[in-house]
Amino acid sequence: MARSNSLWKAYNAVFPLQDFLYLLQLEEYETDQYIARLQGRWFRRGFEQRDHAKFTARLRVIALVTVLLIAITIGVITAIAPSIMFAVVLAFVVFFATPLFVLLANVALTPLFKIAHDKQNAQARSIREHCPNLRVIAVAGSYGKTTTKNVLYEMIRRHHKTQLIEGNINTTAGIAAWMLKKFEQVTNVLIVEMDAYHPGEIAESCRIVQPSMAILTSIGDQHLMRFGSQQAIVQGLQEVFVETEHDGLRVCSNEVSGILREYGYDHDVHVIPTTSIIYRGETISTDHLSDSVREDAAYAAAIANALDIPPRFVSEAIYSFHLPDRRQRQTEVFGYEGIDDSYNISTATAHAGVMAARELTKKSGKKLVVLTAGIPELPQDISAQENAHYGAFLAAHADAVLVLRSEFCPFVVQGIEKRIPLHTALNLVEAVPLLHKEFPTNEYVLLFQPELTDASY
Repeated sequence: MARSNSLWKAYNAVFPLQDFLYLLQLEEYETDQYIARLQGRWFRRGFEQRDHAKFTARLRVIALVTVLLIAITIGVITAIAPSIMFAVVLAFVVFFATPLFVLLANVALTPLFKIAHDKQNAQARSIREHCPNLRVIAVAGSYGKTTTKNVLYEMIRRHHKTQLIEGNINTTAGIAAWMLKKFEQVTNVLIVEMDAYHPGEIAESCRIVQPSMAILTSIGDQHLMRFGSQQAIVQGLQEVFVETEHDGLRVCSNEVSGILREYGYDHDVHVIPTTSIIYRGETISTDHLSDSVREDAAYAAAIANALDIPPRFVSEAIYSFHLPDRRQRQTEVFGYEGIDDSYNISTATAHAGVMAARELTKKSGKKLVVLTAGIPELPQDISAQENAHYGAFLAAHADAVLVLRSEFCPFVVQGIEKRIPLHTALNLVEAVPLLHKEFPTNEYVLLFQPELTDASY
């Protein structure tokens, strides 16, 4: 096995096709993002450290076309060049130009994949149109979507024949594929989570499932690098309200409503209080929930009320609700009492996770150590500053920090400014033993924020 790994590393060093296919996949096949990631990585090899390329149908087709482009280029150049140049041409094309050929293959194939996705979307939309009595609840937002979706499902599943699009499926392509494979015609209520990287994507998802009601959980800086501006984020997220049926319920907080008005969007929304949950005149205890989870439960309760769910189902769902994995979930983390908040991260979710962990330390009487890699997907011109601010926030609210050496690590360290104990590690394999050595499990609570993908190292 060790010999096979060594041979593969040697092969990949010469012909780094899988490396750059992996990088393209990490960037969701977005040409601009892939080009940006090539900066400083053109001559790097061995990207697959934390995960591996998933050879989906799309990636296999791109790999095949890339190889064909390389073969054609070598053939053409060697046909017109002296034979003595063959070795030089081969070395240049294979070793130096592979990232470029991956890029060209992706650009050439993108229109074909769009045609295939449009056909899939139309088929999924047709399924929805044949269910006129189906009520669809769309859940969008910068964060809080999955928690809201899951607690809403627990509230209504015993009173209506309910399906939810499970897990992390929230893109247009994922929603359409789920509708084709898993939707059941007897379903009365369907809960759909929606996310986007650009304006227009949530609108496209809505046109497939045609929401009857919608929740906009939050407006933050998630995916800011891809959207390009805060205005574009607001534009993209508010599409969930635009595309909901005319007299459908649109639920959000006072904060979200204010942001919408600030950017010129005047939707007819149902603004709910999120500091407590009052359901049909009765206050439901949420003492066991963090502030952010209580907000998500409040959104769900507003929809449950519109669906005429009896109070006991709502209170039971809130009382017994377990957070989805890796989303502020209190659990054992690497041998520590702690919070696993390692699914995604933005400035807002990072701060919320730290404050949730701080509350846990108050209950346990322990100190707080945070394991993090920084905040990704911020525009280049503000990334350093925002990660330094994040470091300062950690210094103000945590007792110790271990930063994984991502590209954001220097800025987080700069923000901490030696005000609390600080360590760095190359990866989790190196980090966990260091944590146990420096921070005893009987003295510290651990907050685990995302390790980030290989594209951030």
